[in-house]
Parts: sequence; structure tokens; C-alpha cells
Amino acid sequence: MPNFFKSLVAWLEPPLERLEMEYRLYYLHPDIRQATIVGIIFIVGDLGLVAADFALFNQSETFFLLMVTRLLLAAVTAGLIVFLNRIFQPEVYDRFVFFCTMFIVVMAILIDTTRPINFLGRFIVYLVLVFAIYLVLPNAVIFRLGGALFLTGAAIVSMFALTDPTAEVLAVIMVVCLFVANWVGVYTSASYYKLRRREYQALQEARTLNRQLILLGETDSLTGIKNRQQFFELGAYELERCQRYQKALGLAVLDLDFFKQVNAVHGYQVGDQVLVALVMTILRQVPGTEQFGRLGDEEFGLLLPETASSAALAIAEQIRQRIHDSNELTTILKRPLTVSIGVCAAQPSDKTFGDLLRRADKALGRAKSEGRNCVVSK
Repeated sequence: MPNFFKSLVAWLEPPLERLEMEYRLYYLHPDIRQATIVGIIFIVGDLGLVAADFALFNQSETFFLLMVTRLLLAAVTAGLIVFLNRIFQPEVYDRFVFFCTMFIVVMAILIDTTRPINFLGRFIVYLVLVFAIYLVLPNAVIFRLGGALFLTGAAIVSMFALTDPTAEVLAVIMVVCLFVANWVGVYTSASYYKLRRREYQALQEARTLNRQLILLGETDSLTGIKNRQQFFELGAYELERCQRYQKALGLAVLDLDFFKQVNAVHGYQVGDQVLVALVMTILRQVPGTEQFGRLGDEEFGLLLPETASSAALAIAEQIRQRIHDSNELTTILKRPLTVSIGVCAAQPSDKTFGDLLRRADKALGRAKSEGRNCVVSK
């Protein structure tokens, strides 16, 4: 496509860059529905003109030929509508609708040759078709423009070739009207589709912001894992599930040893680095953030669905050892980081997730009282 036409297309319908294909797919089905409605209206209008044909030609051979042509045209259009509703790609839709437009234009010109040479109705049909291509038949701009200009050129040739010399003034007026119709059509359709693109872009931006707000509401802003509220909700769900299906459920609560000293000696920025590195270390041991949450400043919880007490204790010990041996944490603090971990398993007596968490907290308290850097099961 020459640069001029590329610039013209970009001006008429500025692309949405990475959102362009999503935009086309989003509006594909609404566009197909609208094109289907236009096709149905065309069929009704085409068959309705049989009465006008009869008024012009009575029961002549021309009338019956036109009637058969219109019936065939209506049947073909109905078939095209059926095919149209089986399209799933915007590019296929664009070309197919353009093909249908060209087909209708050619048929309109052929039927036009049967009209009286000074028949006003044939001029009006051209104007209606031009506006329809621009304003009510959704399509890509280059196809709208191409279809309308093709119709305009064919209409001008038809009008001067078939119009009586006494009606040439009327033909000139209609040519001017066609150019005005094209200008209004281009301007109006470009404005509409620009607006539609802006609306879609605004919708996507709002959705992105919504997702970000939801994410902020569900996750800890520093570490990216679940915050306290979301962890409690997940814990309640897992406890209810384990009791309903009689599954095991383990819970580990871990606390960084002497973390307040880390903040006091190294500052809060280093403390934040330690927390982020700690979370990454744990996630390498237990992949996924679904069951991991931050309960407080330096306190974290880890749900272990379908994990018995002994297995939960073993996982907690592996986590404790991995944190102690972490080169990343040692590099930040210039010494190993240790954690105390309390572990417990769900019991039938646990009425709420808070009951389970309280027992894990008691186990954590014992781990701290026994010298820290250890795992205690309750």
C-alpha cells in the first residue's frame, strides 16, 4: 500500500498498536450482528422493490426477469449472511464484507439499466448505498472507502450513460450529491470509529487499573504474596475443605529471629530487602504463592493442604535450613539469617481457622523460647 494511503488510513482510524487485534476481536461479533441486520434489511428492500418493478413494467417480460433476479439476489444474500455468522477472524470478515458490498453494487448497477433513463429512484438508491457502506456496514476503513468510491464511480458512469439528455442537469446534481455523501460518510464514519477505539482503549485501561486495585487489595505490596486478610480467607476455605472431605491440612508460621535488630542496625531499606529475599528463598522451596502469606512485619504463614503433621514438620525444617544456608540473605546481612517456625495440623476440634492459627502461634512461641532457629510442632 502506498505511503499516502497508509497515512490516510492511519489518520482516519488511528491503530491501537498492541491493542488493535484485541479491539477487532472484541467488536467482531457485534459487527457481524450489525452486518447481518443490514443484510436482512437489504433482502426486505430488494423484495419490496418488486412492487415498484410491477408499477413500471406491469406483467411484461422485463418484470418477470427482474422478479427472478431479485429472488435469486435475496437467496444469495441469505446464504452470504449464514456464512458471515461463521467467521471468527477480523481479516476474513473485512474481505468477505467487502466482497458482499461489491456484489451488491454490481447487482444494483445491472438492475439500474432496466430503469427509465430519467427515473429519479435510481439516483436515490446510489445515495442510500453510499451512506450504508460508510455508516451502517461495519468494516475496516480501507474497505469502506474502496467500496464507496467504487460505487460512486460506477454510479457516475451509469448516470451519464443511461440518463436522457434532458435530465443531464439532474445527473450533475446527483454527482455533486454523491461527492457530498462521500465526504459526509468519510468524516462521520471516521469520527465514529475513532470514538469507538478511544472507548475501547479507555475500557482496557479501566480493566487494567481494576486488576491492579484487586491485586493491591489481595497481596502484600512489598513481597507480592497474599496479605493477612487474603491468607485468612484462604485458610478458612482450606480448613472447611479438609474437614468436609476428611483431608489433612498443615500450617506453618515462621518468624524472623531478631529482625528488629536488622532494621535498627541496617535500616528499613535493608530490612525490606531481607524480607523480599526471604520470600524468594521460601518460594524456591515451595513453588507458588497460593498458600503463602504475610501475617505481620516479619511473620509469615504457609498452608500445606493434604499434608500430614510429620510431612509438614519435614517441609518446615527444609525451609529453615534453606534460609540459614541462603547466600543471598547472608550477603545482605553479612551473617546467616535464622527463623523460628511453629507447625501444627488441623484437628476435628478446630472450629475456625483462628483456632488452627492459635495453635501454630503457640508452637512458634515455644520455638523462640527454646533458643530460636528451630522448628516446633504442636
